[in-house]
Amino acid sequence: MSDLTPGPDHAASKPTVLETIAEYRKGIAGFLVPGLLILGASLLSSSDGGGGVTPSEWVAIVVAMLGTGITVTAVPNRSE
Repeated sequence: MSDLTPGPDHAASKPTVLETIAEYRKGIAGFLVPGLLILGASLLSSSDGGGGVTPSEWVAIVVAMLGTGITVTAVPNRSE
């Protein structure tokens, strides 16, 4: 009978980028989504800066991104 164990050339494949960041996806989404929403609202013509982003809007974007990103990452996925 032949030996069916894989040789050294059949080593486990490297994980993909999505597999590598899988445990961080929730935090990444919590970081990006609020900032992008505020950025979109800041670019509306009815916002304080008109078609641009004011310094106070940049501060709001950064605070929202950091606040939600850290909070969402810190909260566990399951209730214990």
